[in-house]
Amino acid sequence: MTDFKQQLNPMSGFILSEGAKLTDYDQSIITALYQPIIGPEAMVLLNTLWNLIDQKPLLSERILHTTLMNIVNLSPQAIVIARGRLEAVNLMQTWHNVDTLGEYYVYEMHAPLQPQQFFTDELMSVLLLSAVESSYYQKLQQRFQLRQLAKIDGENISQKITDVFNINSEAFKTVADLPTNPVQRQTNATIAYDEIVTKNKATFDFELLVDSLQNTGINRKTLELKRNMLFALHQTMGINELELSKYIRRTMTFDTFEINDDLLKQQVIEAYRPQNKQGIETNKVDVSSSTSLSENEISSLPVAVQTVLRNAQELKPREFLQSIKEEKHGFPTTNEVKTITDVIEANVLPLEVVNILIFYVLITLGRDNINRAYFNSIANTLSQNRITDALKALKFLGKFQREQQNKVTKRYATGRANKKVETKPTYVDTPAPKVTASELAATKASLNRLKKSRLQQDKVRGGQG
Repeated sequence: MTDFKQQLNPMSGFILSEGAKLTDYDQSIITALYQPIIGPEAMVLLNTLWNLIDQKPLLSERILHTTLMNIVNLSPQAIVIARGRLEAVNLMQTWHNVDTLGEYYVYEMHAPLQPQQFFTDELMSVLLLSAVESSYYQKLQQRFQLRQLAKIDGENISQKITDVFNINSEAFKTVADLPTNPVQRQTNATIAYDEIVTKNKATFDFELLVDSLQNTGINRKTLELKRNMLFALHQTMGINELELSKYIRRTMTFDTFEINDDLLKQQVIEAYRPQNKQGIETNKVDVSSSTSLSENEISSLPVAVQTVLRNAQELKPREFLQSIKEEKHGFPTTNEVKTITDVIEANVLPLEVVNILIFYVLITLGRDNINRAYFNSIANTLSQNRITDALKALKFLGKFQREQQNKVTKRYATGRANKKVETKPTYVDTPAPKVTASELAATKASLNRLKKSRLQQDKVRGGQG
């Protein structure tokens, strides 16, 4: 069965539907608050889709994805990834269908959360705080605060509409006679937390968190109210329940036994940023659901290979990248982190295979940084070849490298074979003709006669001068 979430036929069509009217203020919200989360490619796609809405949508009038690809300069896979980011924050929703005209998608465009909703939303605020520095996050909060007087004293003397405008009774009748159109829905971005938490319940043990905070004064009800925010930290930053309980203890208010949301978010995110070297216990990735290698398989391999495989299985890709960069006395760049994150979100490779791909580019090939286009190309190759574990990835990439080297060698050899070789002139190999003594004497005599003739001509010309 085709996974329409991960694949896109360039010849399929799409229809745009407005779930809301986008205002200039909404545009500024998206640029300031959403762009750090969704990234530049998703931002380009979003702006392009909004600009393509110019008339009432009809199923018979579709835009081909090839047209969209040319406008945004993105591949089908990149469009799927960018679209997924927009769907995740509910700036758009996607429907897929097939009819007599062929395969098509409906993209419904949504309005963003308003700033007050955004900063009180558990997931969105955590995602933004993990994307920008705490100081800039606070500036954004201040930027979108209403400039209101704290308290207004006095009598409200504002006039009512009937005090200012004369309303004609005939106008009421005219309006009543006009046909009424049904009220259209105005769709804002919302996050279905219950669905998210239920879907990921196996990875987050809420009961364990409650038990670990029993003696702190924080009761279960308080934790229940913060459940979405706590899950968002776990899901976004990869912090486990026991580590999370430590940070709750550090940031709680001891007089009211409440959780300080902003302080908790800031400390967890700063500690778990990939570029920070904090003394934090490494979080293990749950690989029980993947086709991981057995201990017997690993122990039979060389020690160096064992180390790579175990690290690939146990570390999250950002941690794996960080460890390699530190080994090379470097640091992960923003583009590298985004490239790896996009591949992970495409959900086409297990995390341990992504780690091996990182190892292949930075260690095997000896490159200083990860190139987005090359990394995506090899990831696509691994996915198409159904590579599901770290050892298979190592073997496949080793074979892949040898094949690439052989191609280069053959191309070089063929180039030399086809190279035009200059042939020697025929006179080089042709033996000089033999001259007899009589022929040589005759030739000398002819030359002497020619010289005497030229001397006589010169004397005559001199006398005439």
